[in-house]
Amino acid sequence: MRAIKYLLLVTVISLGLWGCETLDDPLNSGNVTVTFTGEYSETIAPITTQAGTPIDLPEVTGDSAFLGWFDADNMRYELTPFDPVFEDVTLVAQFVSDPVRILYDRGDGGYIEPTLADDPVETLPTPTRENFLFAGWYLDPNLQEAVELPLTVEEETTLYASWRFNGSNSLNILEYEQSIINMVEEVRTSVLGISNIIDPDLGTGSNGSGVIYRKEGDTYWVVTNHHVLEDFTELEIIYERNDLIFTIENDAIEFIGSDPTTDIGVITFTSSLDFAVAEFTDYYDLQLGQYVYAVGSPLGFQYFNSVNQGIISGLSRFFENSSGLGEFAGFVIQHDAAINPGNSGGALFTSAGEFIGINTFKIDSSPTGRNLEGLGFAVPSNTITRVTRDLEEFGEVRRPFFGISSAVIVSSCDQDFGVCVQAVVEDSSAEALGILEGDVIIGFQNDAMDEMFRTNNFEQLREAILNSRVGQPARVEIIRDGETIITDYAPLVLHPDDRD
Repeated sequence: MRAIKYLLLVTVISLGLWGCETLDDPLNSGNVTVTFTGEYSETIAPITTQAGTPIDLPEVTGDSAFLGWFDADNMRYELTPFDPVFEDVTLVAQFVSDPVRILYDRGDGGYIEPTLADDPVETLPTPTRENFLFAGWYLDPNLQEAVELPLTVEEETTLYASWRFNGSNSLNILEYEQSIINMVEEVRTSVLGISNIIDPDLGTGSNGSGVIYRKEGDTYWVVTNHHVLEDFTELEIIYERNDLIFTIENDAIEFIGSDPTTDIGVITFTSSLDFAVAEFTDYYDLQLGQYVYAVGSPLGFQYFNSVNQGIISGLSRFFENSSGLGEFAGFVIQHDAAINPGNSGGALFTSAGEFIGINTFKIDSSPTGRNLEGLGFAVPSNTITRVTRDLEEFGEVRRPFFGISSAVIVSSCDQDFGVCVQAVVEDSSAEALGILEGDVIIGFQNDAMDEMFRTNNFEQLREAILNSRVGQPARVEIIRDGETIITDYAPLVLHPDDRD
């Protein structure tokens, strides 16, 4: 086709030189036929037109976006609706696919340009981060499945960066230390002492800690343990300024409510003083080995707001009807930061100062009488959020109920993820959803969630349900006889133990 255009140009020039003569242009006489071919859905008949004129090119559909019509004899030449046709030609429809992208989540707020991955990817970007060493890309946000090259992706995929603190650099250690100093300075006034006075005449009672999680005007909301508030007659709040201890008296304090099952209680107090407010973070963002800091008042207020460092040792420890824990039933964060009597109700913070739980109990001896160390447990932030919400709104906890039974820490369905249904409770949400014995629940979603939440074990399902509201529509994803099924929505009913 390029040769034809060149000949036309020569002819025009010749006509300009010999303008006194009238010539017949053989290229502009007769008809030409345009034939269409390619992998498309429509049936396109050939078009016959006068030579030297453009034609209306049809739009066609295929498996991907239509790119245009190309000369079968020269696939680099695209015919447009403005190009005249001078000879019979066959045009081939070409299509272009939207390229599959690889997105990158650095985990530190930084940005990396996505990679187009039409072919297997042989190399990936290596990001840098101050004070950290890059430790590789992972296919999941929990950093369990490392990327192996070459990487082939068939749909848009996000990779997650793993980082390791660069402890080999002494300057980095000093910078990290200073960041912790700054964090403690910012959050420590959100942690208070609580004195439970059971008998004012005898001066009997106990001491614990609490955490400010909300403020409106001069009113502060404090979360603590139920057992810190249990059987109180009067309460006092203890705070510190410049290593001096001060007291907020009972008249300025109001009891909102408490729940023995989760061991969470809420009080408020009024003060014109400025206290920090702890900021919750999502429990599900935590990782094993992450540094944590316990802030509270062990052994009374002589050691007010002691700060102890540790790491997260376990993310899903379940306790129910355990000796010494009263009515407590639920799962907790295990960590090895030092806590002692008086730390109850105190805060557990991340290195960034995020409030992830309240320290509730520790195990300090085994059944054989041996002393144990480093076994501290905190009620996680997501549990605190839902319980404080109910206590503020109703003065009690109203738990949604799903209605299945399953083993907590073992699998009975020959797979290493999901919740194996052993029985379904009559007149429950599970029954309304059509759940059957033998189903494996692998996802949960209420109508306020943007996507299905993966439930790899019983505690993840349990907390997802409890973090919903009574009456809220919810659905689940299940595996039944090898087939994956998503149910319809059904409302969550009130827990039988909470019904009148």
